Amino acid sequence: MSRELAQAEQELLTARLSGLPEAIKARQMAVNKARLALREAEERLACVKQWRRQFETQVESRAKVVTQLRHSLAHDMRKAVAFLEGAAATLAAYADMAPPPPLTPQVRANEPDATAPHSSTAGPQVPDGDAA
Repeated sequence: MSRELAQAEQELLTARLSGLPEAIKARQMAVNKARLALREAEERLACVKQWRRQFETQVESRAKVVTQLRHSLAHDMRKAVAFLEGAAATLAAYADMAPPPPLTPQVRANEPDATAPHSSTAGPQVPDGDAA
């Protein structure tokens, strides 16, 4: 772009030396067009440089997140799957177990009553509030 501007300015100088007004006007328009194109190119270049700086920081932060996710999926999820498989196997084994047999009245009669107070004296037991 700067080469084109330099060429357009050189042609303008040549046109001024020739003294032809139409040639001068045309060359001045070419110089203005080249300056505008150069300014736009410099602005675009500045934008691209800014994008590159931002791109690196944004990509690095996102790459870090992707790396953490990859680690989580590779290691933590394997552990979670193994734990869940073990829990499922334990629950399946528990579900396959036969329930314990129900207690029969005869077995209950042989068992000591857990709610009755134990006394070392023989004889009928009187509730606490009825003794007079």
